[in-house]
Amino acid sequence: MLSTRPQTGAKQFEVGQPNSTSPRFRTLRAVHERYAPSLATALSAFLRSDFQVSFRELSVQTNGGFQAALPSPTCMMVFRLHPREERMYLHLNCATVFGFLELLLGGKCGPDPAAPRNLTEIEWSLLEEIVRVMLRPLGEAWQIFAAVEFEVESLVSEPGLLAPSDPNQPPNQPMIRLAFDLRCGEHSGALEIAAPQSFFDAGGTAPEQKADADAPEPDARQKLALLDEAVVSLEVRLDGPLLPVADLMNLKPGQVIKLDHPLDQPLRGVVNGAISMEGVVVSSGKQRAFRVAALP
Repeated sequence: MLSTRPQTGAKQFEVGQPNSTSPRFRTLRAVHERYAPSLATALSAFLRSDFQVSFRELSVQTNGGFQAALPSPTCMMVFRLHPREERMYLHLNCATVFGFLELLLGGKCGPDPAAPRNLTEIEWSLLEEIVRVMLRPLGEAWQIFAAVEFEVESLVSEPGLLAPSDPNQPPNQPMIRLAFDLRCGEHSGALEIAAPQSFFDAGGTAPEQKADADAPEPDARQKLALLDEAVVSLEVRLDGPLLPVADLMNLKPGQVIKLDHPLDQPLRGVVNGAISMEGVVVSSGKQRAFRVAALP
């Protein structure tokens, strides 16, 4: 696991809007701009709807300031970043949560948000399942900083009743606040994630620097241009089980074959049987379409 101790001489962000020219700012923004389409793919697959997610804002707030700015009632989950002792906050407003739950139960999201109220125990349990899907790609994105597991510590409807911070996270601790816009049809929502600035202080190579290093040479681009008109086949695949020939021969109409493919896992787009991409099947008019979320 990469160390997350602040590097010698590293300059902390000031509370407010950090300097957009800072390499640390650019790294944080690039990482979470890449997380947004992964989140959209995960939500689209799990809730069987077409989601768009965009990264809106990166700011720095104190621990106490972030909590004080939350509406009441609201929906916030506190996670321990295991094996570290730091805590992360994931906040969804009530309108966003009720839209998620409506989709999960087979309904549709309308443009009119539901009135805010405290969640029931059953609704909290359902929301935890959705949030697990949202955190899986976040953990993958944060590998550049450290390998962590998200452990639920508390579910908060009334921020004013949140227990006082422990000594490891005092009210004046700087927190990186990440804001995302979510959209599904006519329904829009918001997601906020706040994690201690110290978590992001260490290592990792800026994604834009890696992209520059991997860029093809000019002559390679010219060669690739010669293939622009070539036609290739695209298949969208579900990972299926292995069947004995005997079972295959004994299949009858109406029987169901269970696929080894979780609902929240992206589908694979395979080009000419070799190159894969990740995405999700969505509706496009009266036809089905494949929305690309991640390329190899």
